[in-house]
Amino acid sequence: MSFKQELLEALKSFRPQSDQSKALLEHDPSATAVSRLLAEPQGLSLVEYIANDLQCGKKPLYSTSRFVEKAKLSELIEYFYGLHNQAVLDVLLATYYQFWVRPGENGAKATYDALRKVESSEAITSRKFVTNVCMNCYSVLNEGTFQCTQCGRDEVLTVSSISLAANAKTALKNGQYLELYTKECLSRSGVELIGWEVDKRGTKACTSVKYQIDGEQIDVDVHGIAEPLALILCEVKTSEKISMNELRRVEDLFDRLSERIDKLTGRNFKYLKVFIITGEFDQNISLGSYKRKYWELMGRASIVNLVEELRKAQNEL
Repeated sequence: MSFKQELLEALKSFRPQSDQSKALLEHDPSATAVSRLLAEPQGLSLVEYIANDLQCGKKPLYSTSRFVEKAKLSELIEYFYGLHNQAVLDVLLATYYQFWVRPGENGAKATYDALRKVESSEAITSRKFVTNVCMNCYSVLNEGTFQCTQCGRDEVLTVSSISLAANAKTALKNGQYLELYTKECLSRSGVELIGWEVDKRGTKACTSVKYQIDGEQIDVDVHGIAEPLALILCEVKTSEKISMNELRRVEDLFDRLSERIDKLTGRNFKYLKVFIITGEFDQNISLGSYKRKYWELMGRASIVNLVEELRKAQNEL
């Protein structure tokens, strides 16, 4: 029996279970598309903005036909404030906050670029026209106007609101977008994902798999087999901070799982245990000591380059 077969047989004996609804979401193009935003600079910040500030689509997400510099957008806001044109003003203020305030000035263009990418993906179901403004003479124009009818310039700014697909919203709401992103990055790093069938059609779940160990469920968010003889276990959380106690809890669960696998197979497999979060780990946690125990703790800065971070961790095994 090969290493892979032996390992899978051991895991199978622990009666793997998965949530069918989450498993189906794994294979939904819109949920996958919104998770891929995390590979973009400022992508995670944009995802958090949509999920938190916009309540997963309950409030409008604005798209602009072009990137507008801060000074020019400020001029437009001042102009329409003076006109008491509240409808246009509200849209411009929301756009200003979306691109220039929340991500910070250094992240404005990256946020715009990330949004343009998701706009062309299956995460978006519709686009609704909101307003047209000439950035040269400040005229408010009709929908579909790309050249100002007043001054003749082609400096028209079109603002639209875009709507997310239902399953993309669900992935944002329950935090599954980080699991989906980690799953894809793990696969792209060269790891063979482990998944289990959840229905008669052969649909496999590779995220949020629960194993039964000594009467307790051990939840593995994503896992897979790396060459030549290693099992990679990933815990992921959309959390601003992970405490020492939480890390120890996950460490204990993964240790119990790996010990049972070794005992059942009579082997001493290599294990790489990865904890990925959208925030930061407690400063009291010694990253070096965990690394010596074949743990990788990856915070916010690691997410945009997660494929390379996972490859690096595997090379150090």
